[in-house]
Amino acid sequence: MDRAEDAAQRVARLSPGQRECLALVNQHLSSKEIAAQLGISPHTVDQRIRQALQVLHVERRAEAARLLAAHDGVSEPYQRLIHQPPYIDPAADSPQIDGAVGHQIRHADRTGGTNPA
Repeated sequence: MDRAEDAAQRVARLSPGQRECLALVNQHLSSKEIAAQLGISPHTVDQRIRQALQVLHVERRAEAARLLAAHDGVSEPYQRLIHQPPYIDPAADSPQIDGAVGHQIRHADRTGGTNPA
């Protein structure tokens, strides 16, 4: 039996709850976020994921989620936007000299305040 068949058999042994949790893990949700979405406790989410790891013979939840996604034909996981810096129009008229803001921020971190110079 080749690896793909073996993986497919292991994925087939997952419960619907385990599949649901792993699909949300593939969307980079935490246990608390998954619990809120499914209306169950975070402890239950963690139990389902731990059991799924044993069934799939993997060590990490992300690896289990990728294995399920590959089996279900999901090409890429959803990527949440972590941080997007604000857009600052470079043509806007600014009274500050280039680099002054960065210097003020570094200086404020060291002294606990800003220098209104």
